[in-house]
Amino acid sequence: TRRWWLIVTLTQFHFLFYATRTLPNIFALVIALHSFAFWFSKREKSLVWTSAFAILIFRSELVILLGLILLQEVFIKQKFTFRNVLTNGLMASG
Repeated sequence: TRRWWLIVTLTQFHFLFYATRTLPNIFALVIALHSFAFWFSKREKSLVWTSAFAILIFRSELVILLGLILLQEVFIKQKFTFRNVLTNGLMASG
């Protein structure tokens, strides 16, 4: 987990980007970090809920980062269906 986190942190600009921004980005950072933790620990439902909440409530550009992770879980790993992700994501946003 530590190595994967190091790779993600080094290859993504989001962590340093969020560190220099105002409150909405700080809130999104915390939720995005939880999404990564759920992804690494293979807790898919929590990954969907936190990702959808971060994307729909705080920062829509997170769809580039977290949305690609969700698409990978749906189409490559086939952990759940696209409909399941969409349903849980909409419930998380409300």
